[in-house]
Amino acid sequence: MASPQCCANAPTLNPACGDGIVVDDLGGVRAYTAGSPNSKLAVLLVSDVYDKIATCGFFVVVPDLLYDDPYSADNPERPISIWIRSHSPDKGCQDAKPVIAALKNKGISAIGAVGFCWGGKVVLELTKSGEIEAAVLCHPSFIKVDDMKGVKCPISILGAENDHISSPELLKQCEQALSLTSEGSHIIKIFPGVAHGWTVRYKTDDAAAVKRAEEAHEHMLNWITQHVKKEPTSLNGEQSEEGDRRFMLDIARLLVHSGSEHSVFAPHPDPSDPTPTARNGSSIEAPEKKLTLFAFRLGILEKLASGLGTLAFVWATVVLLGGFASALVTKDFVIVTVLLVTESTRIFGRSHELEWQHQAAWTTPEGAGRSSFRVVEDVDGRRTWRSRDVPLLPFAGWIFVSKHLSRGLSWLQLSSALACVVFSLIRLIEQDYGEVVGRDRRNLSPALNLFYGLALAEALIFLLEKAYWSWRISFCKLLEKVSRECDLGEVSIRRFFYDTYSKCIEGSVFDGLKMNLVTFAKELLVSELRDEQLIGVRVLHKLATIDRFSLDTLRKIGSSTRTIERLVEMLNWKNMGEEEEIRMRAAEIVSKLAEKRRNVLRVAAIPGAVEALSSLLVVDDTSDFNLLGLSILEKLASDHEDCWKIGNTRDLLPKIIDLTSASETLLRNDHAADSQIRTVMSSLQVLKKLVSTTGYIGQILRQEVSEIVFTVSNIREILQHGESHMVLQKLGIEILKSLAMDESAREQIGSTGGVIKLLLSIFFEPGFTEAENSLRDEAGEALALLTLESRKNCDRILKAKEVNRLMEALTDAVLQINASRILRNLCAYGGAECSRRLSRITAAMPTVLKVIMEAKERLLEASIGLTTEICKFLDPDEFAEFLKKAGIEEADLVVKLVQVLKEYRYPELRVPGVRRVVIEQAIWMMRSNRDSIQLFEQLEMERLLEAVAETTSELECFHIFSGGVGLSRHSKTLSSLVETALHLLAAED
Repeated sequence: MASPQCCANAPTLNPACGDGIVVDDLGGVRAYTAGSPNSKLAVLLVSDVYDKIATCGFFVVVPDLLYDDPYSADNPERPISIWIRSHSPDKGCQDAKPVIAALKNKGISAIGAVGFCWGGKVVLELTKSGEIEAAVLCHPSFIKVDDMKGVKCPISILGAENDHISSPELLKQCEQALSLTSEGSHIIKIFPGVAHGWTVRYKTDDAAAVKRAEEAHEHMLNWITQHVKKEPTSLNGEQSEEGDRRFMLDIARLLVHSGSEHSVFAPHPDPSDPTPTARNGSSIEAPEKKLTLFAFRLGILEKLASGLGTLAFVWATVVLLGGFASALVTKDFVIVTVLLVTESTRIFGRSHELEWQHQAAWTTPEGAGRSSFRVVEDVDGRRTWRSRDVPLLPFAGWIFVSKHLSRGLSWLQLSSALACVVFSLIRLIEQDYGEVVGRDRRNLSPALNLFYGLALAEALIFLLEKAYWSWRISFCKLLEKVSRECDLGEVSIRRFFYDTYSKCIEGSVFDGLKMNLVTFAKELLVSELRDEQLIGVRVLHKLATIDRFSLDTLRKIGSSTRTIERLVEMLNWKNMGEEEEIRMRAAEIVSKLAEKRRNVLRVAAIPGAVEALSSLLVVDDTSDFNLLGLSILEKLASDHEDCWKIGNTRDLLPKIIDLTSASETLLRNDHAADSQIRTVMSSLQVLKKLVSTTGYIGQILRQEVSEIVFTVSNIREILQHGESHMVLQKLGIEILKSLAMDESAREQIGSTGGVIKLLLSIFFEPGFTEAENSLRDEAGEALALLTLESRKNCDRILKAKEVNRLMEALTDAVLQINASRILRNLCAYGGAECSRRLSRITAAMPTVLKVIMEAKERLLEASIGLTTEICKFLDPDEFAEFLKKAGIEEADLVVKLVQVLKEYRYPELRVPGVRRVVIEQAIWMMRSNRDSIQLFEQLEMERLLEAVAETTSELECFHIFSGGVGLSRHSKTLSSLVETALHLLAAED
């Protein structure tokens, strides 16, 4: 919606997004398109305010659903109430459908839709058409709770805390409505401290606003990636193994500003997660509730029958046999005795039937006939019997297997009930209880009628229960139906039902209603019987991996310390067979559990948890245990304390580093096993998180990792031979960057043969895609770090004779920032013995001066810093000559420097050193040319310097940063530089 709140700031289009084209007719609508037309994937952006597109390997369409008539808040004659009459969201939805149809006609196989503001309502209506695979609504307008009915695809709604258009209260009501009516998964997130339109309307120089927008963009990208069914394609339309990664990367470039990733040359806070308000799946009707309700009803009938039977038994023993024993005729005495015996038989059968039904629940037909013989042949070394393996009698296994015993007991009860019905009815009809003679026989007839009536009622209720059981189980196939709905095996469902029914019978009839599959599985998980453990872990694994049930299941697991402890314990089990399956499924459950930060803390708090995860890692093993262990470790490494535990766990760091090893044969083998590459990638991701940890813990971890002799050499192999695995190369470079924050590690990296040359090679490699350019940028930043305060590494680059190429890179938009940083470090730390080789860099001065006059933010900071260092090799005349070659007057440069100080009146997070380099350059110019002093005085430089002196902070005292912690302090404080500059200005007076 084009509200004043939304349109407070004009959008800044990202120049890195690339060029798109305008299509005059796409489904009858003009549209802006970007990306490869050969892609099989498409994203539809619907908005009245947003038009930021990227070139990428997937097709992006922004249809002009407003027909070149956007709402203008500056037009008082046409308020929103009038404008919306011509552009209702319903009309937008109808106009979008032909666009979708046109895309599908062009071969697009999957379409996701993203709506901003007004477009949010349009996309919401599209979700009901079944024509899109997923949807994201960013600060939508015009939506109501009733609009949530009929949503057919996964939907995510991103809302603002300070939004009067779609308030958090409204969105929470929408979430409740989605839980009741939506056919797909859903989630609603309320982002704190932001207002309507924050994802697209913000100032690019506001770091906090940029960060909040990027968090929303990241969620949107993850949602689209997760739910749009992907068919990876390459840029030329052919299927590509890199399709999934390219899809994610290109979408990221669509929305996120270039250079938005954190740089070590600027501080950044630890990321904070927006608070989700939805519990996806928690309101979904659990299929097992059909079973608990069925067991509850059976329990009522069973308890009623048992109550009547108990009453009849007491009446017969106390009243009839106790008071009228001598008065009973022979027939009644025999029948009463028979009925008591049959009732006792039924009670016996009932009390043992469920016990044998439990055993039958996991005894397969094939294994049933062998259960009497299996233990004789069992050689697995168990010290306890399996319940299903116990031989009741030798050579009689088929008769005494659980299934047949349970069935026999059931028939025994049925026969007893039928006998009760027959005998009771006969006597109630005949009524020949003998002549009433004397007072002792006066009440005999009513007493017998009551007994036979109770026996008849009890038997009939029991038969009703059996009929209801047979109808629901055998005819309606209730167990099979629930099994299909839960996607669980019939054995697990049958066992769950018998357990629930047992609770209804043995305790309160309401106890069974408290049962669900999660609590059932948790109980089995902590059992000492392997069969029960296997069923429990299978059920939990299935529920934790099904979208409908996963969130609620993981929440319940996470709230049970006992269950988490057992899952962690299972990670240590190493026996083959069933234990291996249990271990695998337990690892997968823990991996899913660790996706939530609160669960990560609970898992890590279990004594021995990290050691158990270490046991999953086996070098030279390609099993899935390595991948699962690394996946869990990566999630644990998001917390500083957990990083410390990982670093202190014996032999764990060496294992992780050993798993980063990738030979040339593996990296250049097009048919290499995917699991091997994924293992290397996962180990690199874990290592990256560990070495990028901020603060003191990060410093210790970087030292420990750099001291392991295989760390850098393994990464070198990836850089050298991993041309077809850019993701691995980027991860390796990011690890080197983090390690290079430590001074001693810089020397170790530089002294490892070939590393600097490989980084230079990657840095200068021509880039044709965003992924390639991103890799080049990472390599440049790594080189800038390695040369920081390192004379030896500077000398290595100078010996590589790449100075000319670095100077040429100053005109490359992708490389110029890091090229400037590298050249600055070469000049600053190259040493006096390299002065002759460094003097060549002065030829780059005109290029750098031109950049300074036009650059902003990080490029401006890097360029002025390079100029300051180059000037140390120049005399005033040479400097003046370079200014002339650049076509710049000295006064123009002075004006630019003063403007920068005016713009940055306070320290800036994104460019913490910009004021320092400006003052250093001003000092050199005032020292080399006294005329410059007058120029600075005329522009009130003294007042600006005094303002800087009043606002200096620790932020401006460091070269690099680890999170919010400064590293590598400048040799001179900013205050001392300000004093020097003020002294030069005063000396002129």
